[in-house]
Amino acid sequence: MRSGIQIDKISYERIKSSIEVGIFDKLHMGVALISENLDIIYCNDSFARMYDLPDNVTGKKIDNLILPFRKCMLASLKQPKVVACISQPQKDVYCIFMSYPVYDSSQRYRGAFIEVLPMASGKETIAELMDSMRTVEMKTYAPDKKHNEKGKHGSLHTFDSIIGNSLQMRTMISMGRKIARSNEPVLVYGESGTGKELVAQAIHMASPRAEEAFVCVNCAALPADLMESELFGYESGSFTGARATGMKGKFEEANNGTIFLDEIGEMPLAVQAKLLRVLESGEIQKIGHKGRLSSNFRLVAATNKNLLDMVRHGQFREDLYHRLNVFELTIPPLRERGDDLYLLIKYFMETSIGMERALKVKLEDSLIAALHSYSWPGNVRELKNIMTHALFLMDDSEMTLGIHLLPPRFQRTMHPTHTYTTVQQPVPPVVSETQLHSTLPPQNEREALQEALIRCQYNKVRVTKELGISRSKLYRDLRKYGLLTADK
Repeated sequence: MRSGIQIDKISYERIKSSIEVGIFDKLHMGVALISENLDIIYCNDSFARMYDLPDNVTGKKIDNLILPFRKCMLASLKQPKVVACISQPQKDVYCIFMSYPVYDSSQRYRGAFIEVLPMASGKETIAELMDSMRTVEMKTYAPDKKHNEKGKHGSLHTFDSIIGNSLQMRTMISMGRKIARSNEPVLVYGESGTGKELVAQAIHMASPRAEEAFVCVNCAALPADLMESELFGYESGSFTGARATGMKGKFEEANNGTIFLDEIGEMPLAVQAKLLRVLESGEIQKIGHKGRLSSNFRLVAATNKNLLDMVRHGQFREDLYHRLNVFELTIPPLRERGDDLYLLIKYFMETSIGMERALKVKLEDSLIAALHSYSWPGNVRELKNIMTHALFLMDDSEMTLGIHLLPPRFQRTMHPTHTYTTVQQPVPPVVSETQLHSTLPPQNEREALQEALIRCQYNKVRVTKELGISRSKLYRDLRKYGLLTADK
C-alpha cells in the first residue's frame, strides 16, 4: 500500500523530487499531493481515472472535485495525522484512501500525500480493510525507538512516544508541551497506572534542560527517616551508618536538570517544610554541612491524591501546595480515553509477540467488548498486565485473541455470577467494618477496600452491604485511601 515512504514523517522535498522524475506516473495505485489549502499540486493518471477528473486539475481545489473525500481530507489537514477512509468511486469498486501529513525541511506543514488503492468489494475484504486502516493509524501514535531519546541518564520518553489520539490526551499533550518551556514547578495529577512518570520524562525532554539529568524519586518508597538524607544528601560522619565519603542528595544530582517527586502526597510534613525552603531559595542544606549549596533544578511532582483535600485535613502544607501548583497537568484515566484503548492493545501486542505476528492476530469481538466495558481501576498498567497474561497463554497456532485468555480475576469482575472451570485463587472473604478497622494494618485495609470495589464493579451500595459499613463511612475510607474519583 505504501510507496516506500515512512508513515510517521513524509518529506515535502522528497515527494516533489519523486514527482519531477516521474516515479509516481505509472503506478497502478492513485497518488496525489495536496497543499494545506486543498489545492492539487500533483496527481497521477491512476488517481485521475479512479475519480474521473478533468484534464489540467493542477491548482484546483480537491474538495470541489472529490466530494466523497471532503471529510477525510479536511480531517487530515485540520489535525495533521494519518487519516484513512473507504469509499466507492465506481460501481463494484472500493478504495482505501490514506492521507499522510507532509512537512518541509524547516518542519513547516505543507499538506497531505494521498494514496488510493482499489480493492475487491467482498464483505470480508472490507472488514479486513477497516482493521488494516486502524492498524496504520495506530502506528502513527505508537512510540518508535527513535522517539525514546537518549538523555544524559539513559533513555527517556518524549511526548511523541505517548500513545493516544483521544481529545483528552491530545489536550493534555498540547498543554504539556507549553508547560515544558517554563522553569516553574509542575504538579501532575493522575490515577495509579496512568503514566505520571512517563509524562514527567516527556516534560523534561521537551524543556531546555533536556540534555541534563532527570532524577526520579518515589516518595512512597522512601522511609520517612531516610527521606531527608536521600533528597538533600549528607557529609561524611553525619550520623551512624553514614558513608565515609558522604552522599550527594537528589536535588544536588538534579542541578541544571529536572527532579521528579512521585507520590509527593506521601512526603512527611517535616520534609515538606524543607522542600518549601529549597524551592524558595534554590539552596540545599546537606546534613552535617555548615554552608548551603545552590542547585538550579526544575521540579515536577505527581500524585494520585487530592492535595487540596489533604491541605484541609492538615496532611499537606498549604504554602507548599500553592508553591507547587504553578502549572497543573491532569492525565485522563484509561476509561475516559475512548479508542486509545485499541491503540494501546495493538501496541502491547506488537511489543509482546512482534509486529509481524501482531498484524495477523485478530481480536475476538467478545474480548473487545469486555475490555471496552471494563472500568480499568489500574489504568494502562493494568491493561499491560492483562495483555501480557493473555498473549503469553496464547498458543503459537492460535490466530485469534479470545476472552478465555484473560486472567481469571478479570473474568470474575466482568461476570461475577459465572462459574469458570479454570483454577482460580479464592475470592477474599467478606470483610466486616469491625475487621476492616480493627485487625488489618492500613496497607491491607486499603487493599481489602479496593478488592471489594472491583468485585462490586464500583457499585457503592453493594460495597457497603458487602463490608457491612455505612455509606458515610465508605466515603470517608475512599477519601482516606485516595480511591474516590469524580465518576466512581
